[in-house]
Amino acid sequence: MSNAGIDKKFSVTTIRKVAISTIQNKDKTKIEIDRWSRHSESADTVRENYDVNNNDSIRKALSECVSAREEGEVSELRE
Repeated sequence: MSNAGIDKKFSVTTIRKVAISTIQNKDKTKIEIDRWSRHSESADTVRENYDVNNNDSIRKALSECVSAREEGEVSELRE
């Protein structure tokens, strides 16, 4: 950090947060920001966690919701 001329009072986390906020103010998309900041993409994270937990009912409800959106339908999730 000192080689980059950054004051020691700023943590890496603070610098990262400020950088992400600055990029958001430059009208970049969430995908661009996620890729730059190496945040995982939300859909991939959700899919991975539901697969690990073997939560079939949630996975089915989510897939129906996504399918309805892709077809332009409006649907509600029901129990």
